[in-house]
Amino acid sequence: MERNFCLTFLLAVISVFNSFSQLYMGAEAGFSHGYTRIGSKTERELSDFGFKPGFSAGLGVHYDISDHFAISSGALFTIEGKDQTQNELKYKNKASYRYLDFPLNLRVLLPAGNGNFYLSVGPSMNLFLGGNGTITPQVGSPLTFEELSYNFEEGPVDGNRSTFNPTDMNKVGWSMNFGFGYFYRLEQGYLIGFEAQYRQGHSNIGRYDEIFVDPYGEFINVKHDIESSPQSLYFGVSLLKQVKFFKISRKSHSRRSKGPNKR
Repeated sequence: MERNFCLTFLLAVISVFNSFSQLYMGAEAGFSHGYTRIGSKTERELSDFGFKPGFSAGLGVHYDISDHFAISSGALFTIEGKDQTQNELKYKNKASYRYLDFPLNLRVLLPAGNGNFYLSVGPSMNLFLGGNGTITPQVGSPLTFEELSYNFEEGPVDGNRSTFNPTDMNKVGWSMNFGFGYFYRLEQGYLIGFEAQYRQGHSNIGRYDEIFVDPYGEFINVKHDIESSPQSLYFGVSLLKQVKFFKISRKSHSRRSKGPNKR
């Protein structure tokens, strides 16, 4: 009896989940325009940061909770960067950073014809994958090198290329997303969406060491944290397809009357 009850309960849960849920998965891509204030507190106070374009692409997920609420998520490969001008040592530091972003946003839905306008808010986990940059002294700089390239790969490459050891870095950061958008429900279970977001993050990417360049072009360490404060505007488009993991079909059974049994 307990076995039959558990089986009936499980089938009921699956049936409700299957009929109520509206899960969509597919491709998402977009571009961003923003800046990243990165470095120690002193370095950031002595620097100006300009805007730099970025790009995101990957898996998009939309899940309807009800007629008025939904959850969006996914996994996006993201490239962002910084355009820094250090005013004391008079150099420019242009860098690009690669991340995997895992957003989790709540959407408040507003019906509009065969689609919905929505407002969204939620956090995003940012997994740092690496990056590279170039430091170029400006007129009047005390730095003695013409240009210095660096990356975030483990170990030195050669005398003209310096590295940050990723084991000295905190690879996980967080950001908050605030946005609005519109999606339209197409035939055959497709959903196309358009979204604009403001993204703001803050994290310590250096656990103990401040890494900067001395006048001879060498990276040296001082015991401070390196803070990262990225801010950007993001514009994206997605094309998703409804996904159903369970499908319950009911079969009708007919019995023929064979008449009375003969003995």
